[in-house]
Amino acid sequence: TANGSPVLANRRQAMSAEQFLAVCRRLDPPDLSRAEVLRIFKRAEASAADARSSTGLHGFLTREAFVEAIASVAIEAYSKPPFCDEYPEAHDKIHALLSTRLPSKTRHTNDRFLYGRGW
Repeated sequence: TANGSPVLANRRQAMSAEQFLAVCRRLDPPDLSRAEVLRIFKRAEASAADARSSTGLHGFLTREAFVEAIASVAIEAYSKPPFCDEYPEAHDKIHALLSTRLPSKTRHTNDRFLYGRGW
């Protein structure tokens, strides 16, 4: 512990709520509020906590929980009109989010994440 707060052994393997919100701001899922994103984060965090013993990751997502949370973001966002009819299945919603919101070119991706360009 540092100053009474637990310290994660491998912090690079965990994502905080603020980091998850930043990822979602970058992805910009359609019509999803900050409160909805935080609810998804907490649900994924709780699900991951149920699947493991006490690991000190309270308030953080593991890699596996992050994948679950991003899938939930896609399902939530694309379950609302006008997308719900176009993407009826969960896998369609996930594919829609990732294929339409992620940059298609490696150079563009690198520039966006390293330098904040392309917005």
